Amino acid sequence: MAFIDVHENGIIYENPLPQLRSRNAYFPGIQQLPDGSIIAAYTIGEAFESVDQTTYVAKSLIWERHGSTLDPFMTSQ
Repeated sequence: MAFIDVHENGIIYENPLPQLRSRNAYFPGIQQLPDGSIIAAYTIGEAFESVDQTTYVAKSLIWERHGSTLDPFMTSQ
């Protein structure tokens, strides 16, 4: 059985304006990359089962958010 050693911890996503709009992160998944960094995928939406959820990806060390996996403004053609 593999174990996880916790060296540091932190927040991957925090709603920048919680007083104006409900935005929560759900369904996290993480994977360690060959260079030792960690990549995390998670969804952000207004509520647990809201229809506005979008999946985002962030990379460790500074938890830089790399953006959405789907452009919510994209329209089908």
